[in-house]
Amino acid sequence: MRRISAISAIKKFAKQIFTTRELSLASGKSLSAVSQSLDNLSKEGVVFKICRGVWAQEDAGAVSPYAVIPYLFPNHRAYVSFISALHLHGIIEQIPQVTTLASTAHGRVIRTNIGVFHAHRITPSFFAGFGWYKGSGSFLIAEPEKALVDSLYLSAYKKNRFGRFPELRFPASFSFKKVREWADKIPSQKARVYVNKKLKNILMIMVLALVIPAAGLFCEEVQLQNVRPLSLKDAINIAFLNNKTIQIQEEQVEYAKANILDAQSKFLPVIDTGFYYTYNDTILDSKALPNHRKDTRIYTGYKNDNVFNVALVENIFNGGADIANYRQARLGFKVQQETLRARKLDVEFEAKRLYYGLLLAYETERIARELLFQAKAHYDNVKSKYDQGTASKFDVLQSSVQVSKIEPEVVRAGNAVDIITADLKKLLFLKLSEEISLTGRFGYSLIPIKEDEYLKEAYAGSPQMVLKLLGIDINKWAIEYAKSGWYPQVSATAGYSYRSDDVAGMFNPKHDTWNIGIQTSVAIFDGFSTKAKVDEAKAKYAQTIYEKEDYVESLAVDVKKACLDLKEAVTIIKSQEDSIVEAGEALRISEVGYDNGVVDNLNVLDSQVSLSTVEKNLVQAIYDYLMAKAQLDRLRGMFYTEEKT
Repeated sequence: MRRISAISAIKKFAKQIFTTRELSLASGKSLSAVSQSLDNLSKEGVVFKICRGVWAQEDAGAVSPYAVIPYLFPNHRAYVSFISALHLHGIIEQIPQVTTLASTAHGRVIRTNIGVFHAHRITPSFFAGFGWYKGSGSFLIAEPEKALVDSLYLSAYKKNRFGRFPELRFPASFSFKKVREWADKIPSQKARVYVNKKLKNILMIMVLALVIPAAGLFCEEVQLQNVRPLSLKDAINIAFLNNKTIQIQEEQVEYAKANILDAQSKFLPVIDTGFYYTYNDTILDSKALPNHRKDTRIYTGYKNDNVFNVALVENIFNGGADIANYRQARLGFKVQQETLRARKLDVEFEAKRLYYGLLLAYETERIARELLFQAKAHYDNVKSKYDQGTASKFDVLQSSVQVSKIEPEVVRAGNAVDIITADLKKLLFLKLSEEISLTGRFGYSLIPIKEDEYLKEAYAGSPQMVLKLLGIDINKWAIEYAKSGWYPQVSATAGYSYRSDDVAGMFNPKHDTWNIGIQTSVAIFDGFSTKAKVDEAKAKYAQTIYEKEDYVESLAVDVKKACLDLKEAVTIIKSQEDSIVEAGEALRISEVGYDNGVVDNLNVLDSQVSLSTVEKNLVQAIYDYLMAKAQLDRLRGMFYTEEKT
């Protein structure tokens, strides 16, 4: 299809959003030719791709996410409800990150280039209470009362979703009588009792709000529990602050820092001062010589001998041992700093693993509950048909068994959420009784996979690689330290003292004396001790070189594996995103076919399980992608705040 023809056909549409099929029908061209032309126009910025098969004539900023809803469900009606509807009606101020929809089709998540939509299935008999939105845009939306009941109705099946709200502000036009009427229309007695209980709690909070206006109106779980919102960055920072391994390593850094000062002290003189008293039974009998500038008894001593002296010792040269020791101390400090960085990267990786793992557990539980919801709804449908004589007893039993098979999966998924939550709290040193609410979104952003570039960054930034290089330098200086035993040892001394039998009169020129000297020594033979130390240091040096070379190869393998894991996860994500649409359509066809008697019951059950499996594969692939990226960041020595895209 030519470019001009495609643009001309697009301009004929009176609407901003259109589909590939609509353009194909309008132009008379094949779907493949139209699709290729739209892809080319998208690259030129003429059209914008919203999602598969749906396009817009303008950029994403000019397209309302709500205007896309009819194109997402071409064969079903859907209306905005739950949290999104409550926000649009002004009952909730917080802007939802995901547009929540109610539909009679199977529940699924649809990701587009202008937003994420989460459709939840509502039983057909309860699919009502909506109309056209009165604000800007043309889309169906639940009445405020129905939106609240929809949320509570769904929370009866999905305990972690829609059961808790941010602050609720009901306008004067809001009718709780109407809410009660909608609640009484819920088909399931169990869900109806659950919703009425929730509504009763909300009404109690309203009474309290009238008594204490400043308290506001909150749903009971939010008001009575102190829930800690937790982003991934918050989790990492809390882990850094509380982790004992990091705290121990921080002390090791301080220890290494003090060791540098100790090594520096070897270059400075040692100055001592002291006072000594000795009582001598006998001494050399001598008297001070007349007209002598010194009292000669300071050389022979006194019966009551008092001495005060100051001594200085300076190592001038000790074969280079002090220099080698100082270099090793400096390198040792860097080793402890890099070890601390490695500890933090390990803790950050564990925080990511548990944080993403908890998000995955939430999604897995959601999928399991939706599958159970679908199975129960189908069982109710089959049982109703059986009562009417249009379904067999076998179909009823088969559908009942399917529900029984799924219920343990829901329990296991819920337990997984609790276990991972406990592990995350343990890592962060939070009390198990403290409630947390993850604010992060279980999504991903693609990064270019540049293995060679990542490997260079890993060689330069990996703490383990830096530690290997520092180890080589430390052992290189260890050789120099060992060699110092072959070289001369030179030191200088100086002293100044006062000596007298009378403390009160000792500090004068007649009783003082001083000395200065130099000392040198060379080890002619030390029993091969120095040679043994040098050989030992050289062997250790060679060992660290081999360890570094081995780690270079190991690091290259780890980076390659992380890149391959990224590629694998991306491939699975793309395939499963496409399969979700197909699996959902297959489920819809099987349900319609069963209602019309052309498809057997087993096909419906298989379609439900197939959709659930595809959704599980998708969320697992997203988790694998996030963890592969986290591993790549750890190998490159990059913290969460330093991540590149």
